[in-house]
Amino acid sequence: MPRWQGNLNLEWDVPDARGLTFDARAIATSSSYADAANTLRVPGWIRFDVGARYMTAWQNHLLTLRARIENLTDRDYWASVGGAAGGGYLTLGAPRTFMLTGTIEF
Repeated sequence: MPRWQGNLNLEWDVPDARGLTFDARAIATSSSYADAANTLRVPGWIRFDVGARYMTAWQNHLLTLRARIENLTDRDYWASVGGAAGGGYLTLGAPRTFMLTGTIEF
């Protein structure tokens, strides 16, 4: 278990572009041990994500379009470590990932 973890999320609604929002996120985790004997220590890490959201009406329905980049700096990190009673596993964090999504509410 890491000693500390934290998330910071920011959103900005663009004043001159109704429905457009930009966001940024930082996720930080301190170092932790991956084994019950506390001999396998993995370093802490910080990951940065950015995104945008656009909401508008389309044929009398709310349409939301999103674009996101996770792990903006393409940093290698151990997203999860440890496990139950001496599990000693490591899970590598995802590389830089681009996502585009759209939803419509009926």
